[in-house]
Amino acid sequence: MNWKQLVEAQNRKTYILPPGWDSRDKIAEQLDCSVDNVRVLLGPALRAKTIEVGQFPVWDDVTKKVVRITAYRKRPTIESGKAK
Repeated sequence: MNWKQLVEAQNRKTYILPPGWDSRDKIAEQLDCSVDNVRVLLGPALRAKTIEVGQFPVWDDVTKKVVRITAYRKRPTIESGKAK
């Protein structure tokens, strides 16, 4: 039994971004900007509450550690009391 492999495999499955969220790195790539500029560009949408920001623990295969990732998603619309 290789305990290190077992722990890394379990952490890889456990510590992931929730569905519907995009990492700051992915958004920077799509917007063709630096990761530092993502929050500035998304600022108006954040203030308008069109999108939301969150921080999540995610497993990093390079460092073999859990790191905090900033991610964004479009806010769910509420229609008839149910989130879409």
